[in-house]
Amino acid sequence: MGRPGIEAFPTHLAAKSKVSASTQNQALNAIVFLYKQILAKHPGQFNAIRAKRGKRLPAIRAPHELTPT
Repeated sequence: MGRPGIEAFPTHLAAKSKVSASTQNQALNAIVFLYKQILAKHPGQFNAIRAKRGKRLPAIRAPHELTPT
């Protein structure tokens, strides 16, 4: 699996499987770990379509939730 394969897998996860950004990051980190630690090769730079991070909504609490009981 060369550079095209490394780029294709995370792109597939983001575009076709619609996984979350954290899932895609974990897959990318696993590939980098495989190349560096197991195969003893440097994976180099690769470009892949990245999954979009979800918007974080602020936590809004009701007044009775703010006071300790």
